[in-house]
Amino acid sequence: MRFDAWQFSESLPVGIEEATVSSPQQSETYTISGVRLQKEPAKGIYIKGKKKYVKKLRRAFMPIIDIILLAIAVIAAIFGIVGTILPALPGPPLCFASMVVAYFICPGQITVPLLIWMLVVTVVVSIMDYTIPIIFTKMGGGSKPAMWGTTIGMFAGMFFMPWGLVLGPLIGAFVGELTHNKNYTHATKVALMSFLSFMLSTGIKLVASLAMTFFTLQAIWNHVEG
Repeated sequence: MRFDAWQFSESLPVGIEEATVSSPQQSETYTISGVRLQKEPAKGIYIKGKKKYVKKLRRAFMPIIDIILLAIAVIAAIFGIVGTILPALPGPPLCFASMVVAYFICPGQITVPLLIWMLVVTVVVSIMDYTIPIIFTKMGGGSKPAMWGTTIGMFAGMFFMPWGLVLGPLIGAFVGELTHNKNYTHATKVALMSFLSFMLSTGIKLVASLAMTFFTLQAIWNHVEG
């Protein structure tokens, strides 16, 4: 059997004595996958100084006509919410009109099915706004003077806000029914039913208007930020 002898010199490299790690400087920029960049990117995610940054590309200024139309949409939505209480303003139609403007100015933010659903809601709520007072007045045995008194009371209550908007229809229905029927008990019943119809129709209009206003403002916000 043969054995070969091997002799190693201390001057020859036979292994790794110490590993050194060079850390990137604070000013160096890398992609999320570790590729070194010469400068910060215009948009996207990157790492600089052991910190992650997210930069969005700023949108160019919108055309002045778009800004004007969006401002009109916001104003229409505000007046629409006010119109749910004031009888002189068509609340839900104004809010739906603002939503239509946002649909065309902010593409992709409001879908067609949502717009159709809100159109159906607007039509139904507008019809209920006229039918609910009639139904409740008839349920209470009220007359046409009571219905006219409710409407006049709502207009008069606008000058004594906020309680005038609540007490105006109630007092108006009571006085209107008294001109037709001198029975105070019956007039009180008619006034209460008229007041309930006002509160119900106002609540339905307010919920619908707030929902459409939310969709409008959300679309505008996402369009501006995006």
